[in-house]
Amino acid sequence: MRRFGRTCPLSAKAAKEYQQLINDAVFFIPDVRDRVGELLAAHFNHQELGASAGYECESGVLELKNPPQTETFKRAYFRGERFPIQACLYLAHRARLYILKAIVDYWLARERGDIKKSTLRFGDTLIDLTAGRLTRAMATGAEVLSQAKSFRMFPVFWQVFLWSWGGFLRKDRLDEEYGDLERETGVPVAEIPLALESFDRLFPTPGGWFREPNGDSRRVLILMPAAMRGIGAVRRQARQRVEHYRDLGFKDSTTNRLIYDHNVGARLLDCADSDLAR
Repeated sequence: MRRFGRTCPLSAKAAKEYQQLINDAVFFIPDVRDRVGELLAAHFNHQELGASAGYECESGVLELKNPPQTETFKRAYFRGERFPIQACLYLAHRARLYILKAIVDYWLARERGDIKKSTLRFGDTLIDLTAGRLTRAMATGAEVLSQAKSFRMFPVFWQVFLWSWGGFLRKDRLDEEYGDLERETGVPVAEIPLALESFDRLFPTPGGWFREPNGDSRRVLILMPAAMRGIGAVRRQARQRVEHYRDLGFKDSTTNRLIYDHNVGARLLDCADSDLAR
Protein backbone atom coordinates (compact mmCIF):
# COMPACT_ATOMS: atom_id res chain seq x y z
CA MET A 1 0.00 0.00 0.00
CA ARG A 2 1.43 3.35 -1.03
CA ARG A 3 2.03 5.75 1.83
CA PHE A 4 1.73 9.51 1.61
CA GLY A 5 2.73 12.23 4.00
CA ARG A 6 5.99 13.70 2.76
CA THR A 7 5.29 15.94 -0.21
CA CYS A 8 2.39 17.53 -2.10
CA PRO A 9 3.40 17.56 -5.80
CA LEU A 10 -0.11 18.14 -7.14
CA SER A 11 -0.70 21.11 -4.85
CA ALA A 12 2.76 22.43 -5.71
CA LYS A 13 1.90 22.30 -9.41
CA ALA A 14 -1.40 24.09 -8.73
CA ALA A 15 0.47 26.71 -6.70
CA LYS A 16 2.92 27.35 -9.56
CA GLU A 17 0.05 27.71 -12.01
CA TYR A 18 -1.71 30.03 -9.57
CA GLN A 19 1.39 32.20 -9.27
CA GLN A 20 1.61 32.40 -13.06
CA LEU A 21 -2.06 33.36 -13.33
CA ILE A 22 -1.82 36.22 -10.85
CA ASN A 23 1.48 37.45 -12.31
CA ASP A 24 0.03 37.44 -15.82
CA ALA A 25 -3.05 39.30 -14.62
CA VAL A 26 -1.01 41.98 -12.85
CA PHE A 27 1.65 42.59 -15.48
CA PHE A 28 0.17 41.66 -18.86
CA ILE A 29 -3.53 42.62 -18.81
CA PRO A 30 -3.77 46.35 -19.61
CA ASP A 31 -7.53 46.79 -19.08
CA VAL A 32 -8.08 47.08 -15.33
CA ARG A 33 -11.58 45.64 -15.64
CA ASP A 34 -10.23 42.44 -17.17
CA ARG A 35 -7.40 42.43 -14.64
CA VAL A 36 -9.85 42.41 -11.72
CA GLY A 37 -11.85 39.64 -13.35
CA GLU A 38 -8.82 37.41 -14.00
CA LEU A 39 -7.42 37.91 -10.50
CA LEU A 40 -10.73 37.04 -8.92
CA ALA A 41 -11.22 33.98 -11.10
CA ALA A 42 -7.79 32.70 -10.03
CA HIS A 43 -8.40 33.57 -6.39
CA PHE A 44 -11.82 31.94 -6.08
CA ASN A 45 -10.40 28.70 -7.50
CA HIS A 46 -7.45 28.59 -5.09
CA GLN A 47 -8.72 30.00 -1.79
CA GLU A 48 -7.91 26.82 0.14
CA LEU A 49 -4.55 26.07 -1.46
CA GLY A 50 -2.69 25.76 1.86
CA ALA A 51 -5.28 23.39 3.29
CA SER A 52 -5.23 21.48 -0.02
CA ALA A 53 -1.49 20.96 0.31
CA GLY A 54 -1.92 19.71 3.87
CA TYR A 55 -4.63 17.29 2.80
CA GLU A 56 -2.51 16.00 -0.08
CA CYS A 57 0.40 15.38 2.29
CA GLU A 58 -1.83 13.08 4.32
CA SER A 59 -3.99 11.49 1.63
CA GLY A 60 -2.20 11.84 -1.70
CA VAL A 61 -5.36 13.47 -3.10
CA LEU A 62 -5.67 16.99 -4.53
CA GLU A 63 -8.84 18.75 -3.36
CA LEU A 64 -8.84 22.46 -4.18
CA LYS A 65 -12.46 23.36 -3.55
CA ASN A 66 -13.19 22.03 -0.07
CA PRO A 67 -10.22 20.23 1.48
CA PRO A 68 -10.76 18.68 4.92
CA GLN A 69 -8.76 20.19 7.77
CA THR A 70 -5.73 18.12 8.73
CA GLU A 71 -3.15 17.97 11.49
CA THR A 72 -0.49 18.52 8.83
CA PHE A 73 -1.98 21.88 7.91
CA LYS A 74 -2.44 22.89 11.55
CA ARG A 75 1.20 22.10 12.32
CA ALA A 76 2.30 24.05 9.27
CA TYR A 77 0.18 27.05 10.21
CA PHE A 78 0.82 27.18 13.95
CA ARG A 79 4.32 25.69 14.11
CA GLY A 80 5.85 26.72 10.80
CA GLU A 81 6.36 23.21 9.44
CA ARG A 82 6.10 22.17 5.79
CA PHE A 83 7.56 24.94 3.66
CA PRO A 84 5.35 24.06 0.63
CA ILE A 85 2.28 24.82 2.75
CA GLN A 86 3.92 28.05 3.92
CA ALA A 87 4.44 28.99 0.27
CA CYS A 88 0.75 28.35 -0.48
CA LEU A 89 -0.30 30.63 2.38
CA TYR A 90 2.06 33.30 1.06
CA LEU A 91 0.61 33.06 -2.45
CA ALA A 92 -2.96 33.41 -1.18
CA HIS A 93 -2.14 36.64 0.69
CA ARG A 94 -0.17 37.88 -2.30
CA ALA A 95 -3.23 37.34 -4.50
CA ARG A 96 -5.43 39.25 -2.03
CA LEU A 97 -2.93 42.12 -2.13
CA TYR A 98 -3.01 42.17 -5.94
CA ILE A 99 -6.81 42.09 -5.96
CA LEU A 100 -6.88 45.05 -3.57
CA LYS A 101 -4.49 46.92 -5.88
CA ALA A 102 -6.58 46.11 -8.96
CA ILE A 103 -9.80 47.23 -7.26
CA VAL A 104 -8.17 50.51 -6.19
CA ASP A 105 -6.90 51.05 -9.76
CA TYR A 106 -10.36 50.30 -11.12
CA TRP A 107 -12.09 52.60 -8.67
CA LEU A 108 -9.74 55.50 -9.32
CA ALA A 109 -9.97 55.06 -13.09
CA ARG A 110 -13.73 55.17 -12.85
CA GLU A 111 -13.63 58.29 -10.66
CA ARG A 112 -11.33 59.99 -13.19
CA GLY A 113 -13.79 59.14 -15.95
CA ASP A 114 -11.33 56.85 -17.74
CA ILE A 115 -13.87 54.02 -17.49
CA LYS A 116 -17.22 55.07 -18.90
CA LYS A 117 -19.02 51.83 -18.17
CA SER A 118 -18.76 50.27 -14.73
CA THR A 119 -18.55 46.73 -16.07
CA LEU A 120 -15.83 44.12 -16.22
CA ARG A 121 -15.63 40.57 -17.47
CA PHE A 122 -15.57 37.67 -15.03
CA GLY A 123 -15.26 34.46 -17.03
CA ASP A 124 -18.05 34.58 -19.61
CA THR A 125 -20.13 37.05 -17.60
CA LEU A 126 -20.14 40.85 -17.62
CA ILE A 127 -20.49 42.19 -14.10
CA ASP A 128 -20.92 45.60 -12.55
CA LEU A 129 -18.71 46.41 -9.58
CA THR A 130 -20.91 49.21 -8.29
CA ALA A 131 -24.08 47.15 -8.49
CA GLY A 132 -22.57 44.51 -6.25
CA ARG A 133 -22.85 41.65 -8.71
CA LEU A 134 -19.14 40.91 -8.30
CA THR A 135 -19.87 40.06 -4.72
CA ARG A 136 -22.08 42.25 -2.61
CA ALA A 137 -19.41 42.45 0.10
CA MET A 138 -16.68 43.43 -2.33
CA ALA A 139 -18.67 46.18 -4.00
CA THR A 140 -19.90 47.55 -0.68
CA GLY A 141 -16.45 47.22 0.84
CA ALA A 142 -14.79 49.11 -1.98
CA GLU A 143 -17.33 51.91 -1.58
CA VAL A 144 -16.56 52.20 2.14
CA LEU A 145 -12.79 52.04 1.72
CA SER A 146 -12.83 54.63 -1.06
CA GLN A 147 -14.05 57.25 1.42
CA ALA A 148 -10.52 57.46 2.83
CA LYS A 149 -8.39 60.25 1.37
CA SER A 150 -5.45 57.81 1.34
CA PHE A 151 -7.43 55.04 -0.41
CA ARG A 152 -4.96 54.92 -3.30
CA MET A 153 -2.19 54.10 -0.79
CA PHE A 154 -3.98 51.13 0.78
CA PRO A 155 -2.16 48.59 -1.45
CA VAL A 156 1.19 50.09 -0.39
CA PHE A 157 0.06 49.90 3.23
CA TRP A 158 -0.80 46.22 2.92
CA GLN A 159 2.39 45.40 1.07
CA VAL A 160 4.40 46.85 3.94
CA PHE A 161 2.18 45.32 6.60
CA LEU A 162 2.34 41.82 5.10
CA TRP A 163 5.96 41.51 4.02
CA SER A 164 7.77 43.82 6.43
CA TRP A 165 5.59 43.93 9.55
CA GLY A 166 4.76 40.23 9.62
CA GLY A 167 1.00 40.79 9.54
CA PHE A 168 0.69 41.73 13.21
CA LEU A 169 0.53 44.75 15.51
CA ARG A 170 1.72 45.17 19.09
CA LYS A 171 -1.29 46.19 21.16
CA ASP A 172 0.94 47.57 23.94
CA ARG A 173 2.60 50.01 21.50
CA LEU A 174 -0.24 50.62 19.08
CA ASP A 175 0.24 54.40 18.84
CA GLU A 176 3.93 53.90 18.07
CA GLU A 177 3.15 51.19 15.50
CA TYR A 178 0.58 53.40 13.79
CA GLY A 179 3.03 56.30 13.69
CA ASP A 180 5.69 54.18 12.02
CA LEU A 181 3.18 52.78 9.54
CA GLU A 182 2.12 56.31 8.61
CA ARG A 183 5.74 57.29 7.92
CA GLU A 184 6.37 54.18 5.82
CA THR A 185 3.15 54.02 3.81
CA GLY A 186 1.70 57.51 3.59
CA VAL A 187 -1.57 56.41 5.18
CA PRO A 188 -2.32 58.86 8.03
CA VAL A 189 -2.81 57.48 11.52
CA ALA A 190 -6.47 58.48 11.52
CA GLU A 191 -7.14 56.27 8.47
CA ILE A 192 -5.04 53.26 9.46
CA PRO A 193 -7.95 51.51 11.24
CA LEU A 194 -9.94 51.68 8.00
CA ALA A 195 -6.95 50.52 5.96
CA LEU A 196 -6.66 47.51 8.28
CA GLU A 197 -10.29 46.66 7.48
CA SER A 198 -9.48 46.14 3.79
CA PHE A 199 -9.39 42.35 3.89
CA ASP A 200 -12.51 42.21 6.09
CA ARG A 201 -14.34 44.49 3.67
CA LEU A 202 -13.28 42.76 0.47
CA PHE A 203 -12.79 39.14 1.57
CA PRO A 204 -15.11 38.66 4.55
CA THR A 205 -14.42 35.56 6.62
CA PRO A 206 -16.11 34.27 9.80
CA GLY A 207 -14.55 35.93 12.84
CA GLY A 208 -12.64 38.47 10.74
CA TRP A 209 -9.08 38.49 9.46
CA PHE A 210 -7.48 39.54 12.75
CA ARG A 211 -7.25 37.56 15.96
CA GLU A 212 -6.04 38.44 19.46
CA PRO A 213 -4.84 35.05 20.75
CA ASN A 214 -4.99 34.27 24.44
CA GLY A 215 -1.75 35.16 26.18
CA ASP A 216 -0.56 37.18 23.20
CA SER A 217 -0.07 40.96 23.17
CA ARG A 218 -0.63 41.24 19.43
CA ARG A 219 -3.36 41.55 16.82
CA VAL A 220 -2.42 38.91 14.28
CA LEU A 221 -3.61 38.47 10.70
CA ILE A 222 -4.75 34.89 10.18
CA LEU A 223 -3.14 32.55 7.64
CA MET A 224 0.19 34.38 7.68
CA PRO A 225 3.15 32.08 7.03
CA ALA A 226 5.23 31.68 10.17
CA ALA A 227 8.40 32.72 8.34
CA MET A 228 6.78 36.03 7.38
CA ARG A 229 5.67 36.57 10.97
CA GLY A 230 9.32 35.97 11.83
CA ILE A 231 10.33 38.96 9.70
CA GLY A 232 7.93 41.07 11.75
CA ALA A 233 9.47 39.71 14.94
CA VAL A 234 12.99 40.66 13.83
CA ARG A 235 11.72 44.08 12.86
CA ARG A 236 10.35 44.74 16.36
CA GLN A 237 13.57 43.58 17.96
CA ALA A 238 15.65 45.85 15.73
CA ARG A 239 13.35 48.84 16.17
CA GLN A 240 13.51 48.62 19.96
CA ARG A 241 17.29 48.06 19.74
CA VAL A 242 17.26 45.10 22.08
CA GLU A 243 19.44 42.01 21.91
CA HIS A 244 16.87 39.49 23.13
CA TYR A 245 13.13 39.20 22.62
CA ARG A 246 12.65 38.97 26.37
CA ASP A 247 13.93 42.56 26.56
CA LEU A 248 10.77 43.72 24.76
CA GLY A 249 9.03 43.43 28.13
CA PHE A 250 6.14 41.08 27.42
CA LYS A 251 4.64 39.36 30.48
CA ASP A 252 2.77 36.67 28.55
CA SER A 253 3.56 34.11 25.85
CA THR A 254 4.26 36.73 23.16
CA THR A 255 8.02 36.46 23.63
CA ASN A 256 8.04 32.71 23.01
CA ARG A 257 5.85 33.10 19.94
CA LEU A 258 8.15 35.77 18.49
CA ILE A 259 11.15 33.52 19.09
CA TYR A 260 9.39 30.57 17.47
CA ASP A 261 8.50 32.55 14.33
CA HIS A 262 12.02 34.01 14.22
CA ASN A 263 13.45 30.50 14.24
CA VAL A 264 11.13 29.37 11.45
CA GLY A 265 12.38 32.22 9.29
CA ALA A 266 15.99 31.38 10.12
CA ARG A 267 15.37 27.72 9.32
CA LEU A 268 13.93 28.67 5.94
CA LEU A 269 16.97 30.79 5.11
CA ASP A 270 19.42 28.10 6.23
CA CYS A 271 17.75 24.98 4.87
CA ALA A 272 18.98 22.94 1.93
CA ASP A 273 17.04 23.04 -1.35
CA SER A 274 15.84 19.49 -0.73
CA ASP A 275 14.17 20.62 2.51
CA LEU A 276 11.98 23.14 0.65
CA ALA A 277 9.84 20.34 -0.80
CA ARG A 278 9.02 18.81 2.60
